[in-house]
Amino acid sequence: MKLNATKKLLPVLPKILGTVSLLLGIIVLIGWYTHNETLIQVNPLFVPMQYNTALGFALSGLTILLWPFKKLSGLFSFAVLGIGLITLC
Repeated sequence: MKLNATKKLLPVLPKILGTVSLLLGIIVLIGWYTHNETLIQVNPLFVPMQYNTALGFALSGLTILLWPFKKLSGLFSFAVLGIGLITLC
């Protein structure tokens, strides 16, 4: 029984996780544009999510969702890599 449930969930899981990542990034980006601290920082005790991190989440979600389109997915993955490298420098 458990094996059947796993087989049904496995093809859908990347779509769910890609969508969650994309939505999380977009929500935080909207928070940055509207200066809404609740969207940027869920709890006042938590560190706020930085703009480039939210952009990375959104682009990573797009990369996962667009995986069947290899060239477009590769473009977004290089954008995520570039944002990460620029952040570190």
